[in-house]
Amino acid sequence: MSRPALPTGSPNPKAEAPRAALVDPLAYRPRDAAAAIGVSEALLYELISEGALPARKLRGATIILRSDLVAFLEALPLTASAAKARASPS
Repeated sequence: MSRPALPTGSPNPKAEAPRAALVDPLAYRPRDAAAAIGVSEALLYELISEGALPARKLRGATIILRSDLVAFLEALPLTASAAKARASPS
């Protein structure tokens, strides 16, 4: 028995993708930033309040720069196995 085909987006095949979908965002709202790094929104706000992750205000909106997310992730410590693998000669 075959599965039914799933819808593939716009019913108009000639419709263009939204312009924003074609550009990597420079900043994220908290919900999107949390999803981008794989944590809950509550943990993201905790990291911001601790000062571990910088956030900015654009008028009334909280935003997190993509570069700040990358810097935060790169500064995290390696797992023990990853550190051990990095330290051992190839």
